[in-house]
Amino acid sequence: MTTSSDTPPLILAVDDDPAILDVLRELLSDEGYRVLTAGDGAEASRLATSEDVGLVLLDLTMPLFDAADFCRDYRAGGGRAPIVLVTAAQPDKVAGAVEACRADDVILKPFMIDEVIETVAGLVRDAAAPRDGDVQA
Repeated sequence: MTTSSDTPPLILAVDDDPAILDVLRELLSDEGYRVLTAGDGAEASRLATSEDVGLVLLDLTMPLFDAADFCRDYRAGGGRAPIVLVTAAQPDKVAGAVEACRADDVILKPFMIDEVIETVAGLVRDAAAPRDGDVQA
């Protein structure tokens, strides 16, 4: 992520349910994040490659391009932003998706607002922290 300290991170929220996207957009905007939304994995893939995304909130099952397809393309293209799966899927399906996506966390639907805020804030903070080998200015 290459945002400056005074530019809020860009969150990409991906879900085929417009109501969920509206909730995530409003919630995250109220927390000071910039938010892009996509209704399917193909649109999300286009946005993730054209924007400096700081975190992806990704529905597991979507039309056109599911979470596994998105993650494979995103990671193969060098995408390093944390990925959080947001899903109502059964736990056995979630475990395989976490591994396939190299997801950083999972939020189960129906989600609690506080859980979304805490998860996003923690991962954005961790992504912004210097890593071993990073050059400090």
